[in-house]
Order: sequence, then C-alpha cells, then structure tokens
Amino acid sequence: MVFKAYDIRGKYPLEIDEKFSYSLGRTLGEKCKNILFGIDSRIGSDKIKDYFITGVLDSNAKVEYAGIISTPLLYFLTKNKFDIGVIATASHNPKEFTGFKICGRDGIPLSPEKDIKQQFKVFQKPDRVYDSEDIRKDFGELYIQYYLNKFKDLGHRNKIVVDFSNGATVFEKKIIEKIFPNAQFIGEIPDGNFPNHQPDTMKKECLQMLINKVKETGAIMGVIFDGDGDRIGVIDENGIISGAIFYLALYYRNF
Repeated sequence: MVFKAYDIRGKYPLEIDEKFSYSLGRTLGEKCKNILFGIDSRIGSDKIKDYFITGVLDSNAKVEYAGIISTPLLYFLTKNKFDIGVIATASHNPKEFTGFKICGRDGIPLSPEKDIKQQFKVFQKPDRVYDSEDIRKDFGELYIQYYLNKFKDLGHRNKIVVDFSNGATVFEKKIIEKIFPNAQFIGEIPDGNFPNHQPDTMKKECLQMLINKVKETGAIMGVIFDGDGDRIGVIDENGIISGAIFYLALYYRNF
C-alpha cells in the first residue's frame, strides 16, 4: 500500500498516477480549505501536479502552487499561513518513484497512514485539468531572507562543495551562495533523471562525486542534499563521511 507512516510513496505510474493524485487533491480539499502545494524535481511529480491541483479546486478549496520546492521550505511556508502543506516527492528514492509528504498548519508532518488513509476517496479522472502554472507563486524570497538574516554574521570565505543531487533544493542553493560566496556546486540543476546519482545521502556511491570534488578543490568540507532537501550528508576535508555524532555536536553547540 502506498500510504506509509511518514509519506505516500510508490512507483509512477504503476502505483501513483494522475487518477490517484486527483483523488488525493479532492480528499484533502474536502477536509482543508487553504492548501499550499509544491513538487520536487521528479518526472512523476511533474506529471501528476496538475491533477492534484484540479482535485483541490474541484472540491471548492483554495490552493496555491509554489513550483519546485524542498520539504523544509514546505514546512516553513505552511506554518501559520495554510491549513495544510503538500509536496509531491519521493525523497531519496530512485527516479521511478513519486509520492506525497503532508504537513499541518504548525509545519509538523502528518502521517498519511494515520491521518489521511481513512478519509481517502477514489474519484474518476476529471474531464478538465487546470494548469498549475496559472496559479503559481514564488514564495522563495521569504525563505531566503529568513536564513540570510539568521546567519548574516556567518559569511565565510572558505571553500565548500555542495551536491544538490539534481533535486528540489533550488532556494537552499541561493542561500548558500550568499553565505558561502566561494562554494562550488554539483548537480544544482533540478533533473528528474538524476544523471549523477540517486538522490540518497546515505549510500557511499552517491557521495563519491562529492568526496572527489572536495579532495580536488581543497575544500574544507562537503555537503550533500537528498532529493527533497530534508536529509543531508557531510564529509570533512579528507573525504571522510561524518557520522551522527557530528550532527549531535553541532546541535549541542547551538542549543
């Protein structure tokens, strides 16, 4: 079943297709009247986006389309503004997958298995499909300015390398460019075929390009995002992958 504990996930179009996307939009639109929607860089996500939006509109709810965004940006935008936020994404999975992540008004993720599955209704594909570009809005500047204000004193001239995995972290790239003007990038152009590697921060083979680039350029560190930007991997100047204790040390230092 495509309804998981933390997301909706399946292969496109075998498990999740346009009809499913429309049905989910109708279901959520009957429950929530002000919805934010975005997608990751996947081919399947692009194929189903108009059907989700049509489902919401056919339920007489309001939907605003943010285009390609990361999951963290979805959480940021949903808090205190929308009843619910939805992103079409399959996170770090291979390119043939797509799906959905959903969060509530407080920006906290909802469980599709517990919070959505019981209310899900199957509808037939609509006769008319709305174009998502007609309702698209650029929310990225709010996100960029929030982090630039937060880290305005942390501008760093040292060189870092960032691998975006050809995913949805387009606004994160703009933030990093401002904070680290000497940063070098890999896979910064969204591409649902993921030409460099699977968008997974946990697999060693997915980090190899980053490791090679850090060693080649003499960078002080390397960072890799997964496909929707809610996971990162970090390597040091020697190309050694940092474990969980590294992140705990950062959290401890800040809190």
